Amino acid sequence: MSAAKKLLIETVEEKLATIYRFPLITSAVPFLMNKEQIISESSEVQPPRAAVFLTQVEDTLEIGIYIQDELLRILDTHNPHHELNTHNLDAYCVLIEELSHFHLLLQRSEIGRGVSKLELEWQGEIDKLLLAGLLMSEQKNESCFKSLYRSIFEDSTVSSDPVYQEASHYAAKCWHRLLSKSRHHRQVAHEIMPVLQAAYQGCWTKKMRIIQGL
Repeated sequence: MSAAKKLLIETVEEKLATIYRFPLITSAVPFLMNKEQIISESSEVQPPRAAVFLTQVEDTLEIGIYIQDELLRILDTHNPHHELNTHNLDAYCVLIEELSHFHLLLQRSEIGRGVSKLELEWQGEIDKLLLAGLLMSEQKNESCFKSLYRSIFEDSTVSSDPVYQEASHYAAKCWHRLLSKSRHHRQVAHEIMPVLQAAYQGCWTKKMRIIQGL
């Protein structure tokens, strides 16, 4: 792995840890899986674009993260931390989503709490717009949340997985209600972050109450 890709992954991880105030138990970098490993673990002929693999053997938790080589090449060629644009937005969102899954699973395992697939997917969808929005807004010195909302939730193709569709629906609903608070960077820090931080710590029922109360 190139130093640039390693730094990109670690920077996204550190951003998630800072926002949600959790300790970074480990980086995902040593747990990256190649195509052959993910096919072996998932028993699929064709691997997904990206996935987090998790299993428990007796008292040992085994975890791995897979991101398609083509997506990593895009991130290497068009580093989003230099410029986030149409060339790398999809790949960057995939990276954010899988790192979000990876670290939420680790945090819940550390405290002995479970997490449903619906909650896991919802968090990934929330984090895609949050981190991409913060990065692009900083680069352009103006709020980009509204345009990114359209790209991520309205113009993209949603997986046929019904759980993912439900998670995307609730994440879009949540962000739609938060968009009015994202017109300026200071609003994001003071009005959006506390909402998402509270939701991160809560169970699915609490998350739904938070969305309904926006």
